[in-house]
Amino acid sequence: MAAELSMNGRKKIETIQKEFTNKFNYLTLLFLDENRKSLDISKSLSEVRKVKGTDISINAGLKVNTLEARFRDNYGLMVEVAYLKEGKVLHTKDNVDKTLNEMNRWCAENGCQKFEFKKSLRGDTVLSLQEQLFNAISEEYPDAVAKKMNKDNFMDVHLPSVNAKKGTHIFFNTAKDGIKFGFYCRDEAFVKSVLDTSSNIEEYAQGVRPVGNPLFTDVDVAAEAALAFIGEMIGESSVTSHRDVNPVIAEYVSAFQENPDPICDLLDSLGTEAGKMSVYKVDLDILSNLAFADIPEIDDLKFAGEVDINDWDGLAEIIGEAEAEANKNEYSNDEITSRSKIIFLYSGDEYVYSFLNPGDVLSADDEMQNFLDNLEIDDSDDEVDEVETSDEDETDDLGGLIINELPSKVSDTRLYEVNGKFTFTIGYDGKAYMNEDVIGVIPDTSILEALNSGDTWSDFIWNNGWTEYDSKVHNHGIIEPATHLELPSGERVVIKLSYDTPDFDKQKIAFKNTSGKFIHISTSFEKTYDWNGWKKYKINFGPGVFDTSKISVSFDDDIVSGYCYNYSETDSIDFTEDNAYKTTGIGFSSDLYFNNGKELVLIDLEEFSNNLNENNISKEDIEAIKKYLMNQ
Repeated sequence: MAAELSMNGRKKIETIQKEFTNKFNYLTLLFLDENRKSLDISKSLSEVRKVKGTDISINAGLKVNTLEARFRDNYGLMVEVAYLKEGKVLHTKDNVDKTLNEMNRWCAENGCQKFEFKKSLRGDTVLSLQEQLFNAISEEYPDAVAKKMNKDNFMDVHLPSVNAKKGTHIFFNTAKDGIKFGFYCRDEAFVKSVLDTSSNIEEYAQGVRPVGNPLFTDVDVAAEAALAFIGEMIGESSVTSHRDVNPVIAEYVSAFQENPDPICDLLDSLGTEAGKMSVYKVDLDILSNLAFADIPEIDDLKFAGEVDINDWDGLAEIIGEAEAEANKNEYSNDEITSRSKIIFLYSGDEYVYSFLNPGDVLSADDEMQNFLDNLEIDDSDDEVDEVETSDEDETDDLGGLIINELPSKVSDTRLYEVNGKFTFTIGYDGKAYMNEDVIGVIPDTSILEALNSGDTWSDFIWNNGWTEYDSKVHNHGIIEPATHLELPSGERVVIKLSYDTPDFDKQKIAFKNTSGKFIHISTSFEKTYDWNGWKKYKINFGPGVFDTSKISVSFDDDIVSGYCYNYSETDSIDFTEDNAYKTTGIGFSSDLYFNNGKELVLIDLEEFSNNLNENNISKEDIEAIKKYLMNQ
């Protein structure tokens, strides 16, 4: 057995847990989120870490609290050493000064049980019930991607080699009484093929499931039944059965699907022209040897060929007919125009990832010029019949309504003439960044707790309900106004809204009326990737000319809070807000201050703790601490 356990970004959490428990068989590592719920152990360290620090190693002489601190400082992760006693997984909070070797020996001498990575319906082992099911599926289907796990009773697993279309997945319902499963799929041809060839499968909602919807009370039996179910779906249907996928490639496919932004940015930067589909290849050795990087370097990608957009037959000459057909099906529901481009990444003959750039939205001037360039002019002297319109033509659907973009003398303004009632929607069609800002007074008792915790301030406040200390400010949203307008036809165009930047000085707000108190200024950073990622705002307009320059933006602090359409100086209407959104956390920062009546004094908790020790000031005496700070 190796003297040390090493970490790297490609290692899955499950692997780290197993290696750790194999070395210290009475101990395990718990990887927790901010709500102290288990992270998805099928993910790699690079997928879940919040910071990218120095790699760490684990040896028997390392103290429990030192190991936990290293995971926190170098990966931004809450990791706790735990042991099993009387069937309960317990944290080593009373033994954090012991080394791992000492802690493991203590467990052996005090009636603890060894950890075993075995399946159990009760889920009282290291792996949750859903994690056990996923592992069983992924052993047979290495390309399996857990789209949802450990969030509620339902787990969704995408199986590209079973059905590559987006949204398809095998689902598991892991309620208290047992396990049920089925396959969600809106591919009618696939469903029909399965039903035509199997008498053991029935149609259910938007997909299929085993006949009778059986309930399984043993996780091993449920996993075996699910694999048999999948095998029957693909074994006798016209769908190509799954092939063995290289584990390295399977891991990358999973990572890219969970966090597509880095690989999409890389592929988009390769220089493929609009109206083209290009293929690049990367050596498997390069993927295998990546220790910390989530994506290859641009120089590692080799150009393999290029064809016109939608020339799937031409693509087949580069990657083969089966792969070309699979990619064609993958993009069958996407809108692909002459301005679009698709970049495919392969390793040898195996698919790794692909990216569709739908193409830049044309400016109003360009769209008008395109219209004029393609306008067919009839030079004949024939008399043109005049088209009459009536109120009966104005219906609620686009079929009887007219929307016409007008040329604008102002480059940032878009004008749309409509002859009836239309819905216009504004939002963000692409990457967008949002913040959750919190400013508030920290109670003296919490300051004393933080000083004696050994944590950095950011770690302490993050783990102790940072959003609850919001006596001054608490907002959540985007500081930049909407970037796109969705027309009634569904087309989206770029817009630039005029607005005045709000006066929002966090330091000034924190200083006001807080003399003699501790205050924090904290921000959680989030990101979204597409039109459905953040709130949208709608307005019913018409008939008339919809003018984007008449949209005004309102703010709450520095966060966009709403929009208004101003028909005139006295007549306006608010946009209706759609509150649905989904974001990904990308970072957190927090600063602690003390208001000495003159200014805010920034406090580095570790440095400040050392200063108190040097000045013989007790970290339990808040009045002495404040007196010291008042003179800083």
